[in-house]
Amino acid sequence: MKLFGIFGSKKDCTATKSCKLPKICNEPNFDVISHAAFPVGVDVIDSYGVGDACVFITRHGQYLVSEPALSVEAHAVYSGIMQQLFMSMEPMMKNGNPVSYIEKYLWEEARQQAIADIVSNNFRPLRYYLIRDVLGYGILDVLMKDEKLEEVTVERFDRNVGVIHRQFGEFNILDTNIVFGTTELLNSYIQKLMQKTGAGVSFATPIVNAMTSEGHRIIATYEREVSLPGSTLDIRKFTRDPYTIVHLLECGALNNLVAAYMWFLLDAKSFGLIVGETGSGKTTLL
Repeated sequence: MKLFGIFGSKKDCTATKSCKLPKICNEPNFDVISHAAFPVGVDVIDSYGVGDACVFITRHGQYLVSEPALSVEAHAVYSGIMQQLFMSMEPMMKNGNPVSYIEKYLWEEARQQAIADIVSNNFRPLRYYLIRDVLGYGILDVLMKDEKLEEVTVERFDRNVGVIHRQFGEFNILDTNIVFGTTELLNSYIQKLMQKTGAGVSFATPIVNAMTSEGHRIIATYEREVSLPGSTLDIRKFTRDPYTIVHLLECGALNNLVAAYMWFLLDAKSFGLIVGETGSGKTTLL
């Protein structure tokens, strides 16, 4: 199991005791990546929950993700279950309730492998990571589910993933404790993400624009064809409820005079040009 610490450094977690898990833990082909943050001695200015995970915002411009802890035994179970799901899981369109399908599959495998006690003691974190990695957005799942974020950016595989927070715009980009670490992991993630959107990315089409089922805009570059040292990823997230003119007035994006003038122009069906830098609110204003 790989743990990403408070500054994104990787630490290997080795077993402290042997565990007998026949068949299911022999040379697993899948690994789990979890993120742990211990903001001791750090000036935390805000914290809140995102599902079962917790987020900490620090005064130094960090966005720290802390996910449920997974024991060594539970990690071995996760690896085996993921391998089995990869080989036998039905297509999502055939499952009316994918979450229930995964929960049922987890208990069935637990009984078949005689590890029901381990699954019972670690059911919540196991369920969290299986749903995160099978149905969700993997190691970026917390960022994608955090409705307070408006952008997620991956500049390169060996740098901390950056985010733009709606409530802490003064920091511009907050550094997270999430790092892909290798080009292979980032390339694999981008391919899976594009598959979820119905698009495709390859050496032949190394630049892809896509949209998630939630309406988030994605632009990705693949391998070293157009960007060095490798793939990049940027996700522009939109609020579940679109902003209205009232929201823009309340947050100070527009004053009453400008809002009234724009309303007059729209009623008159006039033409206009909205210009601004990236992230300045052009699409929001439209």
